[in-house]
Amino acid sequence: MHVGAQTTITDQERALPYLTETVNSNLPENYEGQFTVQALDWQGDLQLFPKPYDVILGADIIYIEETFPDLLRTIEHLSNEDTLVYISCRIRYTRDSNFLKMMSEVFDLKKIHLDRDRDITIYKGKKKTNCKY
Repeated sequence: MHVGAQTTITDQERALPYLTETVNSNLPENYEGQFTVQALDWQGDLQLFPKPYDVILGADIIYIEETFPDLLRTIEHLSNEDTLVYISCRIRYTRDSNFLKMMSEVFDLKKIHLDRDRDITIYKGKKKTNCKY
């Protein structure tokens, strides 16, 4: 029985060796899915990621306000109206909420979980049908 998935795991170029080691050390021996560890630069060429993804998971990706337009453009590019987007974050500053507002202009975004002990919130979104991508 095949129980894996095709998964792309991304980070900045400089983090790939560590990320690859972490992924390899955490996969079970009988893992049957396919995965790729790949650099993703929000300000770079997104054509390396041509197809929309079924699910996008973003954890602690909301942190540098100057990159918010590029981050949103990246999430838009990687998704279509069927893509489920999950964002996990800690709202530390007004800018964090500002990004979620920006994202809400393009995605129907809902808070689905709050871990009060860790102060982490998980949001789920789907792209609105009138988006440009």
